[in-house]
Amino acid sequence: MTPSALPTLAIARSLRAVVRARLERARSASAAGEGLAENERGVAMVEYVTLLCLVTLSGAATVVALGVPLMQLFRYVQMVIAMPIP
Repeated sequence: MTPSALPTLAIARSLRAVVRARLERARSASAAGEGLAENERGVAMVEYVTLLCLVTLSGAATVVALGVPLMQLFRYVQMVIAMPIP
């Protein structure tokens, strides 16, 4: 074996150990009855992100819908204030 192959071999062994550890963890979780269907760790985060997107999109739609009429009202009031008093 050449000296340049030693670091590659060490990396391969460490990756193999990581994969084995994750597989063992997955097997123990499924043996304990915690499969993917029972795992609810990410459910709350998905709900929060969905709610945040809904609020953001509704706020943006409100700004777009009310932006033009409010700008027209502002210009009308500005014109009335700027008119000379007869």
